[in-house]
Amino acid sequence: MQVTTNASYVIGNSYVGGIVGKNTENVTIENCVNNGVAAGYDRYIGGITGYNDATIADCASYLSDYNNSIFKMIVSAWKATGDYAGGITGYNNGRITFSKASQKITVKSVSSIVAGENYVGGIAGFNDVAGTLDVNYTLIGGKVYAYGDCAGGGFGFNASTEVLTKELTIKPTSVQGRYYVGGCIGANVVNLSKNLTMEYFRADNRLGSIVGEASVEESSVIRERIQQSSLEQVRLLDEMDAQQSAILPGIDGKTKSSGRQRQHQTNTHTLTICDSRNENNSLQTITNNIPIRAWLYVGGIVGYCENNSKLVISNCVNEGTIGTPANDDTQHTHAKNGVNLATFIAGEVDGRQLADGAADVTICPIGGIIGVNLKNQVIEHCANKGTITGTSGIGGIVGLNAGSVRSCNLTENFGSASISYLGGISGINLGTITECTTKHGKTVSGKSNVGGITGWNLNGGAVTDSSSYANITGDSDQVGGLTGRNSGMLQLQDESSNSPSRTIRGKKKCRWSDRHE
Repeated sequence: MQVTTNASYVIGNSYVGGIVGKNTENVTIENCVNNGVAAGYDRYIGGITGYNDATIADCASYLSDYNNSIFKMIVSAWKATGDYAGGITGYNNGRITFSKASQKITVKSVSSIVAGENYVGGIAGFNDVAGTLDVNYTLIGGKVYAYGDCAGGGFGFNASTEVLTKELTIKPTSVQGRYYVGGCIGANVVNLSKNLTMEYFRADNRLGSIVGEASVEESSVIRERIQQSSLEQVRLLDEMDAQQSAILPGIDGKTKSSGRQRQHQTNTHTLTICDSRNENNSLQTITNNIPIRAWLYVGGIVGYCENNSKLVISNCVNEGTIGTPANDDTQHTHAKNGVNLATFIAGEVDGRQLADGAADVTICPIGGIIGVNLKNQVIEHCANKGTITGTSGIGGIVGLNAGSVRSCNLTENFGSASISYLGGISGINLGTITECTTKHGKTVSGKSNVGGITGWNLNGGAVTDSSSYANITGDSDQVGGLTGRNSGMLQLQDESSNSPSRTIRGKKKCRWSDRHE
């Protein structure tokens, strides 16, 4: 069988594919290569096919763009704004396979330029409930650009639990969008029928970049809910758009809640994200090394998991740098206004009475592992080695913790003199932090409310059996070895005579705690 190749520009509105516009009714597209450009202005655009609910077998899509001219042409000149755009298929509710034994295709790669409005992915823009993936590509990379939401190096939007169990390493050159942007998956919305472990998905390209405004990371926002059918995709986008300020409070540009109500999901099963290479107390293998830039709800592994979804992140290591976008990186700037701390806690956590001053604090939570960790969510045995910059609410592991963090550590220098509410483990804590450490000889530095473990341990928060051996430096007040400010429970460990020395230094005054228990 010969290989079918497209090297042309294919431009249309809907159902635009480098090989076939729409693939359905048990048809198999096999041994095809797209070296050209597929672009569209309505929906369903893909390197092989725009729409697939049948089978795509042993097909590849790759394009060389050494001087970035083709990318600029598609994104800036053409402004190809169609929804559901993917390197292989824009929409997938069928099978995508690539056999390791296949000899027909010599370059076994998916490395395209994929651009669209919403649901844009390196493999598939929208991977629906029945979408499956069994591929042995030597490279999954390329450039992914969404003018709107849901952009991922692999999938812009994933609703399939089956693909989460696959082994997949994605090496995107760049992934950019507005909200829900990830190196692997932009938005992961799955209906779990049982507990599921996702241990073989990873992003790997320290020279690449992931850029967005909010909920940006290796795998983006996670929601566990009843999935709509493929015929209701547009309504799903409308629902997500209508509820964005509820799912990700503050992204509408308002630091205080709009009062919008949403129905919380009630799925009782747990999604575990782990790196199986770091088991047996080893944290030597890097899970994510891609640089990330966004304003809030940002993490090296997960940006944000919806309130009440059960999530465990374990054995993961972030080495990617995380920082805020340049002025020309994002189309909108609402997210940089942050979210009011008291309003966020009242809406996403509980109605507890907070310590004085909480209502006056605005945060943009960023963490080395996850931006925000909420109730029923656990981070365990994880580490951060990456540099993080931001404005307020920054933690080596988690920006704001209302769940559980245990046996995690910070191993490098962390922070800068411009960041407030900064901690080596958590920027702000109102959950539990247990058996966490920072490394001796390293420095945790910030402006005010700076602590080795957490910047502010709020009432209801607990820090137990944790030790900080890093030097602590603050450019203002509220600077402490374990917590910059304490309004919760702090359990101290007895130090042995051979514990390493460290310095704690603040410009105005150092406060051990507001309340000591």
